[in-house]
Amino acid sequence: LYADGFGVTIGQAVERLKAMAADADVAEALQVAVGTPLLGIDRLAKSLDGRVAEWRVSLCLTQRHHYLSEMR
Repeated sequence: LYADGFGVTIGQAVERLKAMAADADVAEALQVAVGTPLLGIDRLAKSLDGRVAEWRVSLCLTQRHHYLSEMR
């Protein structure tokens, strides 16, 4: 996606996963109760020359989704 769309090749990606609970704002956005368990994923990807190409924070409901990371 980055190479085709933007001419950027990803050289490194680091993801940190954390168990967390939905606060009021997140609970409203996800339409769940405050305190609902979530998996937080913080991802930082850099190009081959070390520039930040992507920073993403995902909050996942683990009842409906599974996390899979496959990097080659």
